[in-house]
Amino acid sequence: MAKRGYKSRRKDVYRSNFSRTRVYPSFKEYLKKEERKDVKEGDVVKVRIVGLDESGKGIAYYKGTKVLVEDVMPGMEVLCKIVKVIDGKAFAKALRSGNIY
Repeated sequence: MAKRGYKSRRKDVYRSNFSRTRVYPSFKEYLKKEERKDVKEGDVVKVRIVGLDESGKGIAYYKGTKVLVEDVMPGMEVLCKIVKVIDGKAFAKALRSGNIY
């Protein structure tokens, strides 16, 4: 039998089981448990528009859910009504718009 060298016996630091023994949950797990609340059709919510998508709808986030609002500009605070919810995205209509920040 051939003798194995030093390199074959040492542990590979980058392939350890350290990630299995972590104390705190990852950020994705936190979002799944804490911030993902149910958004229902007919809810009236106040959101701040952070950007626009390709079709010109405003993008906002409410309790971890992406909300697409029609006829708004980035930076506006909008009171909107949820019209439809599909696959974690909520589509809304603006009832009243506020200040631009």
